[in-house]
Amino acid sequence: MPAAEQAPAEPAALVVVPADAVQADTVPADTDAARLATTDHAAATASPETAGPESGSPDTASPATPGPATTQAESDSADSQSAVRRAAAASGSPAPSRTATPPPDEPPGRGRSAAAGNSPSPSGLVPPPVTGTARPRKTAIQDRRRIAPPARRWRITGVLIAVVVVLAAVLATVVFHVGSGATGGQKAAAGNGSQRIAGESAIRGQAVAWVLSQVGRSTVVTCDAVVCNDLAQSGFPAGDLNVLQPTAPDPYGSELLIATADVRSQFGSKLALVYAPELIARFGSGTNQIDIRVIAQDGPAAFRSALAQDLQARQHAGADLLANKNITVTAGAAALLRSGQVDLRLLTAIAFLSVKVPLSIVSFSTSAPGAAPGVPLRFASLATSDAAARLTSAAYAQSLLAGLRGLRPPYVPLSVTSVRLPTGQTVIRVEFGAPSPAGLISY
Repeated sequence: MPAAEQAPAEPAALVVVPADAVQADTVPADTDAARLATTDHAAATASPETAGPESGSPDTASPATPGPATTQAESDSADSQSAVRRAAAASGSPAPSRTATPPPDEPPGRGRSAAAGNSPSPSGLVPPPVTGTARPRKTAIQDRRRIAPPARRWRITGVLIAVVVVLAAVLATVVFHVGSGATGGQKAAAGNGSQRIAGESAIRGQAVAWVLSQVGRSTVVTCDAVVCNDLAQSGFPAGDLNVLQPTAPDPYGSELLIATADVRSQFGSKLALVYAPELIARFGSGTNQIDIRVIAQDGPAAFRSALAQDLQARQHAGADLLANKNITVTAGAAALLRSGQVDLRLLTAIAFLSVKVPLSIVSFSTSAPGAAPGVPLRFASLATSDAAARLTSAAYAQSLLAGLRGLRPPYVPLSVTSVRLPTGQTVIRVEFGAPSPAGLISY
């Protein structure tokens, strides 16, 4: 009896397999798939005459016509599958699904992969496309979605780079402006420093020039290293310079002190009250100020006493000159003689000259910018001729010069020159060096 007649006559129950129970790589257990699998299996086990020669090319393969054995195998397969489904329904468990993997005895290259590519089977039948449970192909939108994240990443990267560039530009601009401001401030500070140095140098130059022209060569001067160096470089005798050390307790040992800001800071208020009470010249102001002071060798009390005695001696000497018949004096010069404002060395030199030739005193003066009141006047302007001398101007000048050369220290003048006064008158100027010594003559 055929196998189809032995099967039960009851209808096969319809079993619904849940969609989530089917995996992506499985083939649905429907009749067509079962028939396809049974057909491929039967073709693989058939004789070479039935299946025909194998060939990898569709043009050379001969399709095999399925015979009765093939139909019977398909019926047996369908009946067995229906029985399995009915048993699963009766037991309540889902029916197993057939996978698309080729049977063990199938040669490589057969199976689902061949069916997926629509390659002809050895039997010559083209398997139908797999539908339903196959993994759905991704649409173009889904493909674009997969491509989109890298694009977004590139866009974000570009935005970040742009932000970094902008921030760098802003930072560079700020640094430039701040640097420009700092550079401008530095330039201003450097300019101020240069101006301050130039100012100090100018004031120091004035003080050095005054010392060179007004201070006697035998006078010992105390100064800081900078001023002493300038004096020595300018021709002042190095042996008459005493460099003041920053740790020196006092400036004693010299007659004059050149007090710069550092020297004033070194001695403080004692400088003017104790060490060097008399100011005979001043240059500049503030931190650039330079004072020329007379040092009180025996202390401030003895120094003030000597000044008072010297003033009295100058007054007496002035009165003697006013009483001298060989000396003619202008009204202004006479007032200075009476008040004792003329240097005692100058008064003594004039008295000596008056013995040689008649004299005419035009004026008294000095070079003492910023000096304290009472500093003696060290210059005398004498007329170049005198009617009482009965000499020509040239002969009279020669007589004056000869008399001055005959003087002895400390009455030797610092210089004798011919000077034109603001009034237009030419005079012979006799200058004695600073400072004016006190106590040369006592009355």
